[in-house]
Amino acid sequence: MKAFIVEVWRRFFNLVKASDSFLFCMFTLGGSRDGEYASSSAWNQRCKGRWHGFMSAAAIDCIFYLLFRERSHCEQSWHGQKHLYKPTESTQ
Repeated sequence: MKAFIVEVWRRFFNLVKASDSFLFCMFTLGGSRDGEYASSSAWNQRCKGRWHGFMSAAAIDCIFYLLFRERSHCEQSWHGQKHLYKPTESTQ
């Protein structure tokens, strides 16, 4: 029974992550990177010194702290997806 609950939770979590990526892509009108989450993008913009990065990262971090007691959610998300932000030949 425990394995079933773990599997259901894993699948639910995968759906939430896919929805985040899809909705963020829709919000940016396709301007996001493949598989990019709103949290990691907010942290990336914050690192670049953009005001909307500071605002959105603070808002997302606040929500995740209140709901899950998770600190620095955006930064952790960025570390998980930092391969998306490395310069490639086409961006140099």
